Amino acid sequence: KGTIHHLLKAVELFEKTEDEFMAKNAKSLLKDCLKEFNLTAEECQTL
Repeated sequence: KGTIHHLLKAVELFEKTEDEFMAKNAKSLLKDCLKEFNLTAEECQTL
């Protein structure tokens, strides 16, 4: 739960700072977590 929240914040932060490389990495890690725990992005917002 904590990891997913941190990854969501990281994506937001990297997009704000226009760091495309790191935003892409954070999105990739988030996607892997969602797949591992069988969650949707919407479900993660309410964890």
